[in-house]
Amino acid sequence: MYLGYIVGDEHPLLETISSTSIENRDKPVLIVGMNRAIGLYPELNVSNKKIKENVYYIFSETESDKYEESLNNFLYHCYKNLIKKFTIVKNYLEFENITLSKSVFVFETDLFLTITSGDKVYYIDKKIYNFFYAKTLNTKKLIKQLKELFPDCVFYSWDNYFYFQSYLKTTNYYISLKDFKKLHLFDDKIDLHIGVACLEWVDKFNNLGLSQETLAIWNKAYEVESYLSSLKVRIDKEKILNLEDNIYFSILNNLENEEYLKQAYKGTDKITGRIYSSKKNFNIQNLSKNNRDIVIAEKKCMLLEFDYDYFEYSLLRQLCGLDFSEDPHLKLAKELFNDESYRDVAKRINYSILYGQSISNSIKSLKGEFPNFNLNEEKLQEQLEEFVKPFEETKMALELEFKNSNKIINYFGRNIYPEKEWAYLNNFIQSTAADFLITKIDKLKKYLQQYPSTNRILLQKHDSILFNLSVSLINNTEIVEDIIKILEEPEKQLIAKTSLKFGKNWKDLE
Repeated sequence: MYLGYIVGDEHPLLETISSTSIENRDKPVLIVGMNRAIGLYPELNVSNKKIKENVYYIFSETESDKYEESLNNFLYHCYKNLIKKFTIVKNYLEFENITLSKSVFVFETDLFLTITSGDKVYYIDKKIYNFFYAKTLNTKKLIKQLKELFPDCVFYSWDNYFYFQSYLKTTNYYISLKDFKKLHLFDDKIDLHIGVACLEWVDKFNNLGLSQETLAIWNKAYEVESYLSSLKVRIDKEKILNLEDNIYFSILNNLENEEYLKQAYKGTDKITGRIYSSKKNFNIQNLSKNNRDIVIAEKKCMLLEFDYDYFEYSLLRQLCGLDFSEDPHLKLAKELFNDESYRDVAKRINYSILYGQSISNSIKSLKGEFPNFNLNEEKLQEQLEEFVKPFEETKMALELEFKNSNKIINYFGRNIYPEKEWAYLNNFIQSTAADFLITKIDKLKKYLQQYPSTNRILLQKHDSILFNLSVSLINNTEIVEDIIKILEEPEKQLIAKTSLKFGKNWKDLE
């Protein structure tokens, strides 16, 4: 991760040290600022950037407009010390003859793949591979082949198997691949050497003793995000012709072929990790109910949608040690108003609490949303203050946790970094719900592998999952019961109940 050391400045690839600890460093040291350098080394020749073996200086940003250039020259000098230990083996095709050490990094571009391990970078030209073997090669296929040959190795990449980003997220040093490359602009062959750089970071992270639980949950999130983005959704070709032009053309741009589309998913880029449809692509989650009949089942199949009931609020009550066995909105309506017809009012109160709204503002909102609701504000204020005590206790504990460590660990071990104080409880619950759902999707993916590929998840929308299942399997196996069991079995003692609807298209589920 660190290519060297820096005195008097900060840089992501250099470890900042004090001027009293320069000597006997294992990597090059850079002193920023001529006055600082002269103060430390009075005999300094200012025309020579090398002060002594492994110690260099540059002008500070205020002293020279060539600061960035000088900094990059130093970084490249450090980087050469790292990459010169590696041998490039080009156009390597016979995987059986590769020698790999424990850690392996696989990286892919449009033109080539690299395998970095030990002191070698194996370079595979994808066109040459295709010419010799008459088949394509990508990260996923390559890692699968290598795993069979080297079962004891740990494989890393940006887009498959063990995700390098999991380390970055775990340490709150997330950076996209694009920005990671920008950090290494001093190397015009960064695509070739990126595995060297990434393994250096992995080694550094492994020496930090990172939480394996946190790493695992982040990696599972990346796996599920990738899995959902690979799923095919069958579309009724006739019905899409009747859609509004903007929706119609969005669908056309995302069709895999005439009958299917794929939906790109994200989530790992957000604070809570909640899965959502990527805004840069067609957003199937936001299809209006009237347009959902374009999503149809395969032949001799049915669509089944499993929806978690009162999902996030149910988890909140469990985490606060409260009863969650009945409809929480109906329960609150009876407690506050002794009247089940006020369920919608109670629902609004429950979610205002979950989303960090104060009691007074929540009451004001009720007056605006339910103008015919005759409420005694003073009495309701007192009742709600008593009602929210368990949630406030949890919120205070989260505030203390964030104050002490500058992060919050959700129930499943994921580290999150709320940006607003009022959002501590909300972010905690949303991220816990996200990882609950991610864990379920991961289990369902593995469970469905025993059946023909037509039996699959189609899409995920908020707290629900839509499946395409064979009518024959539904009638002759326990596949539906098994799915319900997976969805409703405890995850670290947390449970959530589901409702089921089914039909031939997504609009007309019953």
